[in-house]
Amino acid sequence: MKYLTTIGAVKLEFEVNPDTRPFGIELLKSSVKMDCRQLSPNSFSLLIDGKSYFLTITENDGGYAVTVNQKTVDVFVQDETGILLNKYGLSDSSSDTLGKIFVPIPGLIAKLFVSPGDIIEKDQKLFILEAMKMENEFTSPVAGTLSSIFVKTGDTVNKGTLIMEITI
Repeated sequence: MKYLTTIGAVKLEFEVNPDTRPFGIELLKSSVKMDCRQLSPNSFSLLIDGKSYFLTITENDGGYAVTVNQKTVDVFVQDETGILLNKYGLSDSSSDTLGKIFVPIPGLIAKLFVSPGDIIEKDQKLFILEAMKMENEFTSPVAGTLSSIFVKTGDTVNKGTLIMEITI
């Protein structure tokens, strides 16, 4: 399975093959090959080009704290689904985007059907986005109260633009 990891400002794509023993890790766009053995639930032995590293991994704030040979860094990882959702302006993290409505394509806000303060039902019609000579109707993924609208009818928006927020 492919993953994208962010360590500080560095983004690395890698693939894990759990069917091999030790399981193989391959950095994509690189000739580096790694082998990994799990020592305990949170610790691993990693072999990279003949050099051995000891890792401990603990979850924190939506990512992981990874300690390698006694130096800790914060690491954020996305799987293939998360990479694809992010590519189209969506998110795989429901906790930080639940109730936030983003557009997956650029277009023109043709019509708004709701106003701040409205009680919103799941699947209720929210707005129409004109894109590529088509009208795309967007409905609410959740029920709640519409707390904010960040656009108005006639606005042109880019992919990933936050349109409105529903408080659950």
